[in-house]
Amino acid sequence: MKIRSAAAFAFLLLAAGCVHVVHEQDLLPGAQIKAPPPSIPPNLEVQAADGSTLRGYAFTGENRRAVVVYFGGNGEIVGPEGRLPVFAGRRNVDIYAVNYRGFGPSGGTASLAAIHDDSLRVFDAVAARPEVHGRPIVVYGYSIGTLAALTVATSRPVAGVILQGAPTSAKEVVPTMKNAIPAPARGVVKLRASKELASQKPQPIDLAPKLTAPLLSLHGTVDDVVAIQFGKKIFDAAKSANKTWCPVEGAGHVDLWGQHGDAARACFDRFIAGLGASSSLP
Repeated sequence: MKIRSAAAFAFLLLAAGCVHVVHEQDLLPGAQIKAPPPSIPPNLEVQAADGSTLRGYAFTGENRRAVVVYFGGNGEIVGPEGRLPVFAGRRNVDIYAVNYRGFGPSGGTASLAAIHDDSLRVFDAVAARPEVHGRPIVVYGYSIGTLAALTVATSRPVAGVILQGAPTSAKEVVPTMKNAIPAPARGVVKLRASKELASQKPQPIDLAPKLTAPLLSLHGTVDDVVAIQFGKKIFDAAKSANKTWCPVEGAGHVDLWGQHGDAARACFDRFIAGLGASSSLP
C-alpha cells in the first residue's frame, strides 16, 4: 500500500502541522499508471461483477507442483515483463493473475469493493480450467491483495493461502504509513483514513478470524508501508490449525523477494511442498 502521487507528497509538505486525510483512491495508484502496451497480449480474461473485463496472464509450465491464484499490490500492473513469470518458473508453480478493475488492460473503475467483489469470480474462473484439476490451488495476496485472498480463502475450498505484507484495516494502518510522508515532515504531518475508507467492510482483519485453510504469512521486518505488527495481528487472528509465520529479516514492503528473500523462498517452498489435496471445484 502507498499513497498514489507526488502531488500528495507535495500537499503533505505544504500541510506540515496538519492532518492529511487519505481517501480510497489514494490507496489505488495502479489505476493511475499509464503502462505501455505489453510485449505479449494478455492470455487470461475474467468477467468482473460489473460486466467489465479483467485481463491478465497465466504463467504456466509443464508438470508444475501447484497452482497459485495471485492478487497483487495496489500499485502493481500484472504483465509478462514483471517478476511473476520468473517467480513461477523458479518456484515450480503455475501462476494465474489478472489486473484489478481500472488497472492496466482491465476495464471498469478501480475500488476496494471491486477488489473484494471480483476475487471470487477470478478464483472460480481459474479453478474451472481443465489443466488445474488434480493439483493444489493456493491463493496469494500481497498487500492490498490480501483482502482478495482472504475473501476467497474464507469462501472457497483452497489448499492454502499466502499473505505477504498484510494490513489489518485502513484505520489502523494509514496513520503509520511512514513512506507516504517525506522525511522532513515526518513527525509533523499526521495521516488519517477518511471515514468512508475506515468504515468499508470487509477489511482484512474482519476476514482473518474466519480463515481455517493452511496459512503462510510473509512480512519484512523493516516494512515501513505496512508495519510488521499488522501482519502478525492478521496471522494471530487466523483460525488455521496449520499456519506459519515467516518474518523476513531486513526486508521492506516491496523488496521482500529481493536480496533478503532467502528466508521467504525457504518458507514458500516448504509450504507448497506440504500442501494436501487439490482444491479444484467440481
